[in-house]
Amino acid sequence: MSIDSNPNGIYIHFDPNKVVLPPIFGGPLPQSSAPPTSPTDEKKRKRDSNTATSSFNNFEKVLRRATDNEQNYLAKSGKDSPVTKDRLKSFESRELLIKALRDSFRESQNVNFAASYRSHDPDVSHKHRIQGITHEIWKATGYRFTVKDHPRIKDGHKTRLWCSQDEAHKNRPSKSSQSPRVSSDGAILAKARYPCRSGLLISSRDDGPAGTSLVVVRMHHHHTHEAYYDHTLPPEMTQSIWEKIEARSGPSLPISAPPLQDLGPPLENNTSEETEAGDDHDSPPLGERNIVMHEATTAPVSAPQQEDKPTLTEEVFRVRMRQHIANIRDFCDGLEYQLPFNDFRLLEALESQGEQFLGFVNYCLEMEGRLKSSDDQSPMANS
Repeated sequence: MSIDSNPNGIYIHFDPNKVVLPPIFGGPLPQSSAPPTSPTDEKKRKRDSNTATSSFNNFEKVLRRATDNEQNYLAKSGKDSPVTKDRLKSFESRELLIKALRDSFRESQNVNFAASYRSHDPDVSHKHRIQGITHEIWKATGYRFTVKDHPRIKDGHKTRLWCSQDEAHKNRPSKSSQSPRVSSDGAILAKARYPCRSGLLISSRDDGPAGTSLVVVRMHHHHTHEAYYDHTLPPEMTQSIWEKIEARSGPSLPISAPPLQDLGPPLENNTSEETEAGDDHDSPPLGERNIVMHEATTAPVSAPQQEDKPTLTEEVFRVRMRQHIANIRDFCDGLEYQLPFNDFRLLEALESQGEQFLGFVNYCLEMEGRLKSSDDQSPMANS
């Protein structure tokens, strides 16, 4: 090393052949300080060699956390983003929750809904409570949801569903059924599919005092499409469903079904997405008319009550419902008792005289995702 001085400053010159870098900059370790090697040291060296990989994994975690924070910010700012686990909006009753859900569909087609309410009805099981809420959601939005699974939870029941018209969850056709399903009148049973990126989670669990349940509803739906229409149901029942769906003109509410007398081919074959009655779209015809949006009304979602019938009290409702349940159970026990005798006349009488009731039973079970199909076509199904 040499030092030169001049008017501009002092310069220090290093001889690169004599300068030894410290170990931290890649220099060699002093021979005297090199510890003896042992099997334990070899393991440590192997573990140190993986430091870069572990550091990269930590970086991935940090990046993922930053991405989640950005998505949360986008969700709070009202922009399109995946569903986030924000705080649940609490409502006092199921009716208020369903009303808020209906308003969410009216305001935007990108619906991210998360809410809860407490139920005080110990006579209703968690599973049946979820089935009832699923039905109310169908009536309020017009979209029917298919059950995905039932994850196990403690002290309650949970069901995950998706929109039955979501193209992301379309069943792949099997090799044995390449042709589409066709009804007895030749109509194709396939539903139209849409990129709605849907999801619905409903849970009901014990909370607080005995008989109190906390019900949580999380839902997201990101595409407006026509309402679900099941043409396999009796026409009277189908018309009743559409009468219960409130006619609206919001951006995310489904297109209502035409009146019963105008029903032609099933709505599943119509892929148009009209938002106004007078728009010029190349939409497939529905019979002789196209689907139109009805004018908004203030009709309630539930079936309108007739003025000539008094309003039922809670006690009368429970007594009558329990009586019907007991009678139906006894009747089913009698049918099961007669099964070994192969009484064909009993089956014919059941399907002919109870056709409307059996259709209602099939509708309810299919709505809840519990309908058991049979390969043997009954005379009633072929009629």
